[in-house]
Amino acid sequence: MPYVVLTLMAALDTVFYQWVIPETKGKPLPENLPQKDPVKAKLARIDSLVKV
Repeated sequence: MPYVVLTLMAALDTVFYQWVIPETKGKPLPENLPQKDPVKAKLARIDSLVKV
C-alpha cells in the first residue's frame, strides 16, 4: 500500500510541476536583477540585528 501512495504522489507532483513551472528553454536571461524595495531591505537589516 505505501508504494501505491508514493507512486500516486510522485505522479501528481510531476503533473503539477509541468503545469505550474513555466518553460524557459530558448528564452534569454534578464540583463539585470530587479531593484530592491528600500522598505523591505531596511526591515531585513533590522530583523537580522534583532536576531543576534
